Amino acid sequence: MAESIDNENAREAADPEFHASHEGRIPYLHPTDLDPAAEALWEEVIASRGSAVVNAQGGLSGPFNVWLHNPALGSLLTRLGGVLRFDSDLDPRLIELAIVTIAARWRSEFEWWAHSRRAVEHGIPSDVLEAIRRGDPVSFQTKEESLVHSIANTLTRQGFLDGATYDAGIDLLGIPGMVGLTVLCGYYSTVAFTLNVFRVPLPPEARAVWSESS
Repeated sequence: MAESIDNENAREAADPEFHASHEGRIPYLHPTDLDPAAEALWEEVIASRGSAVVNAQGGLSGPFNVWLHNPALGSLLTRLGGVLRFDSDLDPRLIELAIVTIAARWRSEFEWWAHSRRAVEHGIPSDVLEAIRRGDPVSFQTKEESLVHSIANTLTRQGFLDGATYDAGIDLLGIPGMVGLTVLCGYYSTVAFTLNVFRVPLPPEARAVWSESS
């Protein structure tokens, strides 16, 4: 817990306006603003994520508005995210558990807001989510959940796995599953960095969960 508080203090010292900011660092782009490459990405995002990704300001929510500014990269990231979430060997419950673990590690408000709801929908109890959010020890119902949380947490803090954790992951998930989980952790760290660096705001109805608590 002390480490998480130190990380929060360091973050506020490095970027004191972070919690006070209610608007993103870059404006929302709209279809009339886009060149052909960005327009193609817009259509790709809508086709793969649905029209709900368009927010009340008429722009794309989450990381997608940022990625419109670099559509070549944004297209690749959008496709990778689609594969990791929708064409994965991992159970959706474990996918969402890994994502919220990553969101909590980087204190990414938007990522947490988007995926904590999905985690609940896929069966992750709310008390487990609260423990993850706070950085407290977690008691899981299954060994799969415990292992996936441990792998995601370890990778985002150390960047590697010890032999015992790796072997447990291979035994439980298989090589394809471990490849998918490892890349998922890197991808959603990239998403978290995108959201944090560009201060992508939460929807009006959402509440920040770290700026109002330790």
